[in-house]
Amino acid sequence: MAGVAAVVAVAVVAGTVGSAPAMAETPPPMQPTSVAVTLPTLIGESVRTLEAEPEGRPARDAQTVQWQVPESQERDPVIVPKRYQWVWNGDGTGHLVATTTAAYSVESGKIVAPAGAAPAPGTAVPDPRWANGGGTFTQAPPRSGAEALAAYLRAHVPLPTSPDALAYWGALRMLMTEWTLTPQQNAAALQLLEKTGDLSVLGTVTDRMGRAGIAVSIASTVRPQFTVTLVLDATTRRIIAADTVYVGGVNGIDLAPGSVVEYAAWLTP
Repeated sequence: MAGVAAVVAVAVVAGTVGSAPAMAETPPPMQPTSVAVTLPTLIGESVRTLEAEPEGRPARDAQTVQWQVPESQERDPVIVPKRYQWVWNGDGTGHLVATTTAAYSVESGKIVAPAGAAPAPGTAVPDPRWANGGGTFTQAPPRSGAEALAAYLRAHVPLPTSPDALAYWGALRMLMTEWTLTPQQNAAALQLLEKTGDLSVLGTVTDRMGRAGIAVSIASTVRPQFTVTLVLDATTRRIIAADTVYVGGVNGIDLAPGSVVEYAAWLTP
């Protein structure tokens, strides 16, 4: 039986939902403060800000801090996010180095000190999901343009025939585990997501790395069991973080609606 992390990955990218075992308590969700701005205004301002930046060069050097609900059915009270960084070889193959970050537990919806044994931050940990290999996106993404980006994603990821924002985001998230997107590519990603009509503004927020941002919700009428809270940097408008939130409706997932089942924060290399 697939774990929650696997269920989410399949649901977000391929558009299917399965079942999963009971899991540990999850991190508290981010708490946006509503703002009086429409989505077209927000995306328009963000695209103009990003496109006004000097043209960047995409680099295959993505660094992220990530956490997923574990596959195990055991309820481990300690949450250990991991920092991932790709290391590339001259022949195009590479591997993902994973190290632990500060562990914590959650009590009554609040972050507290680890309620059990936890590895020291910076401890190297094996991750069998990412063995040596060439990665998924061996060619650089297009420099600009939502349509060009959509075609690129479709060439690398098995997207549905008519992807919604949740499906596109699943592919973009995979891309961003390998490539650090330029400002212009961030602009194209926002335009691509906006075109689906599945986005809404949540408000200002502080992400899990303490950065000021603006949160946008990604929902899906095809897969209403999950939503994504996407965070744009308040100043640069780059995509800096995302939470995947369980809404409910999947047999076997023993989590309260509103539980965060996965999160990622992108770091500056």
